[in-house]
Amino acid sequence: LRPADQAAVLPRARELLQTFLKSPDAVEIAASQILGREVPFSMPLQDGRCIIGVIDVVFEKDGKLHVRDYKTGGENRKYETQQGIYVAAMKKLFPGKEIVFRFLYLGGSGVAAPRG
Repeated sequence: LRPADQAAVLPRARELLQTFLKSPDAVEIAASQILGREVPFSMPLQDGRCIIGVIDVVFEKDGKLHVRDYKTGGENRKYETQQGIYVAAMKKLFPGKEIVFRFLYLGGSGVAAPRG
């Protein structure tokens, strides 16, 4: 971001971060074994194309892999495809492991239901 743009978004970014750090989700992540943050992945498709993405945080808890993706806006159905792709990618990387995925909506609508 340009410096002028940074100044415009910084107060809201601080507010979102401070609210999140007090949340049960932040406590859960902090108390777990973090396997990676900003984890890049690529997943080849049958038609020869490849999906490339970055998973915000992956941690292990109670023998399960937990995947979280932060969203600064509210809940949106357009994210459902992303959720399916992330779960499929993690299942390929960790065969046999149970994957629990959730979006963390930092902008106000809370947390989407787990899916794996």
